[in-house]
Amino acid sequence: MTYMQRGNYVAVINPLFWSEVMSDDPTLQWGVYDTVMKTFFSLSKEASAATFSPLIHLKDLTVQRNGYLYATIYSTKRPIAAIVATSYQRLITHFYNHLIFALPAGILGSLVLLLLWLRIRQNYLSPKRKLQRALEKHQLCLYYQPIIDIKTEKCIGAEALLRWPGEQGQIMNPAEFIPLAEKEGMIEQITDYVIDNVFRDLGAYLATHADRYVSINLSASDFHTSRLIARINQKTEQYAVRPQQIKFEVTEHAFLDVEKMTPINSGFPPGWLRSGN
Repeated sequence: MTYMQRGNYVAVINPLFWSEVMSDDPTLQWGVYDTVMKTFFSLSKEASAATFSPLIHLKDLTVQRNGYLYATIYSTKRPIAAIVATSYQRLITHFYNHLIFALPAGILGSLVLLLLWLRIRQNYLSPKRKLQRALEKHQLCLYYQPIIDIKTEKCIGAEALLRWPGEQGQIMNPAEFIPLAEKEGMIEQITDYVIDNVFRDLGAYLATHADRYVSINLSASDFHTSRLIARINQKTEQYAVRPQQIKFEVTEHAFLDVEKMTPINSGFPPGWLRSGN
């Protein structure tokens, strides 16, 4: 026994019970080992120093013997080690009990994640998202078809043709994706994309060749607001291009709203608009 005194108080302590572990495991056994004195200075009531001693020196920190699972840990700051043992059967029982509750929750969680992934994938592969990515990555291409004067047989301009190279190598023309852009409210993005790229490609050339022009194919809905005027004016000023060098062609002539086009028509020089077939 060890006697400890402070003032008028004296405590008598069994040296094998310096510590206490609270647990609902009736099979739990533990011991604290002095690595210098080579002895256990604290043991649980159910523990046996004779059982723990051979295990405390093993290289394997986790051992299964006689239906028990033993785990050992060494302190990095003190010359002590602790060993804990519990019934292996109890661990298995607890594992399966938890599995009964965890498995349905895991399956449900997996289904939710799968549905979420499918929805994200579906949205990612939707035509709208594909077109949006094509715009963001500048995958839409402009091809310039020369316009020849029949009388002089000279090139007087070019028509800008928008194409979308598909992922499988096929090239889509505007008739395949412009209706999608109009439906999804992306037509203004397409228009800005075309205008920006036309001036980037031909702006400097047109500025030094006043007798040349470029024709741009746009959707009928582009001509319903004055936004187009502001965009063209900004670009012609930036590149020093004359307004008459920019012409527009709309193929959906049957859907042109003359009243809505009045502010646009007054903002451009005569001959700015052509109707295609």
